[in-house]
Amino acid sequence: MGGYENIEILLGSAKFANSPNRNMRLTPFMDGKIQELEEYDRSAIINLPELFNSERQNCSIFRPSFTTKVIFYNAYTGTTNVNGTSYGPFLNDLIYTDAENSIPGGTHPGTWYGYPPYKEFNFYRNDVDTTHIDFATQSALTYNWQYYLSYAFESNTGKTLQHYFSPTNSITWTCSEGIPFIISRQAINGRIYIAFRCPMKHNLMNGDYVEIEFQEGWTGVSGNKYFQVDLLGTESYGSDEFIFNIQDIGYETPFFANSSIGLFKKVVDITNPQDTKSTYYVRRNKIITNPTDVVPLKTAFSQNGFFSKKKFMTSALTPNYISRVAEQDGTQNFNITFAKDIIISGYTDNLNRPISELFLTIINKGYFGWFNRPRPNTTTNSSLKQGHKFNISFTSGQWWDDNNLLNESYIPTQNYSKTFNGENYEFYYNKDLSSGTTIDGDFCEYNSYLQEETVISEFFHKFEFNNLLFDITFSASTNRNGYYYKPHNSLKIREFTDYVEESTSLDILNVPPYAFYSETLGLLRWREIYPYGFIDENGNGVNYPYMNDAHYPLQIVDFKIYPENNINEFVFGAIQLPTVDDCE
Repeated sequence: MGGYENIEILLGSAKFANSPNRNMRLTPFMDGKIQELEEYDRSAIINLPELFNSERQNCSIFRPSFTTKVIFYNAYTGTTNVNGTSYGPFLNDLIYTDAENSIPGGTHPGTWYGYPPYKEFNFYRNDVDTTHIDFATQSALTYNWQYYLSYAFESNTGKTLQHYFSPTNSITWTCSEGIPFIISRQAINGRIYIAFRCPMKHNLMNGDYVEIEFQEGWTGVSGNKYFQVDLLGTESYGSDEFIFNIQDIGYETPFFANSSIGLFKKVVDITNPQDTKSTYYVRRNKIITNPTDVVPLKTAFSQNGFFSKKKFMTSALTPNYISRVAEQDGTQNFNITFAKDIIISGYTDNLNRPISELFLTIINKGYFGWFNRPRPNTTTNSSLKQGHKFNISFTSGQWWDDNNLLNESYIPTQNYSKTFNGENYEFYYNKDLSSGTTIDGDFCEYNSYLQEETVISEFFHKFEFNNLLFDITFSASTNRNGYYYKPHNSLKIREFTDYVEESTSLDILNVPPYAFYSETLGLLRWREIYPYGFIDENGNGVNYPYMNDAHYPLQIVDFKIYPENNINEFVFGAIQLPTVDDCE
């Protein structure tokens, strides 16, 4: 208000004694000196989708779950009659194959042959009335197998690997040296090619280059060790993943003769081999849960697509004269969750990147003792053997031999004793792992220039029967027949982009610390991580449910247990889903 500061209003009687008092009205004059009072607006509008997405992208808590299909083929028959005695509970559990000749009056009375029961391989046991141990129902899903979460935290470039191309032709190498091959020449469309046959996927494309190394006396062709891939595969189906060819233009060297063995590394750009040459290593997985953290459950009526097999055995054809129904093969599925939040912030993988993958790691335990007798000469009293998929073939039995300590798993056994009919028996099982334990993993290739990691050969365990309790008579003494399984089962929790970003060293504000710097190009190269919920046109990305400030990924795992030398390793191919078109 202005202009009225010095106004004074007096009553009429105050001026003159007889002057009347009058009513007066003043209209105030408003100018620009007054400001409005500003108050905080407590009813601001919140964009809920934006808030949800922001919380989702910033959340690092995972609660993974796995639907696990146990796919198994019961292949081996044997006898519990070892050295003239049989352990009764195992004898009475066999699925007999020649019972008529095992009873008195038969050709081999008292020596019962048969399959071990399916419950020794399954995730779940139902031995409520067992006489072997004091069975605890709450442990029914952890007697045979133990379940963990792990992640790849380290690259071991010094791991010694071995492969037998034939029983008399093998190669032993350090994994950092690359991928092995054996040479054979072949004619394709009238041209002669040098075929390089690899025991694992070579991960090459037409036009790529390879750096060739032979282990003795190789200096290259006129000093050159780099050759371009001219052709992949042969006329055989699927061979393009395992065979690459170089056209023979007259290489007069004994190194390219048939049956020559060597190693190669992939090179993407021959003009820049320093930056574009791949590296090779065996991943090390670190366990991040304890056995008490797992919650395995049967998945109600869910079953896999294979057949269950049961057999009724009449009391007249059993050693204890009790009839029963025995299960030889089953089809039950299981759900495995963890009673522990997995917080991935701060974790980095074997390439120093934010982890993008967790693994459901399943280890055979075999508490009932049918398996896992310690092998001789191991440093950790272990029984499980380990190798890679390229070690599983009909010609690589030497790798799995007891005398080859390169296949030692370093998972120790424990044991307990039982006395039956005056005889003492020892039962062995694999010791539980604890959080922080490290075990080997897949054989991998990484190309820094492409910022791409590829699994070259998957990691496997092998477990064998305790031949002092169950003897497979045709099994070799130093390499007993057994079963293979893949311990590490991948769960993608984040996905790297399918394109590579580039930046100069002067503009590194938004460059992640795992970026690769190419000295030749003077550029930083890296792949970003897709946000949660985004799926690109090629199907890359993850879109798991997010609620209660946590991600809930679900992965279906085909857990295959298959025998050695009885069936082809690819018999348990993934079951294809039925075709679904736009009308269904």
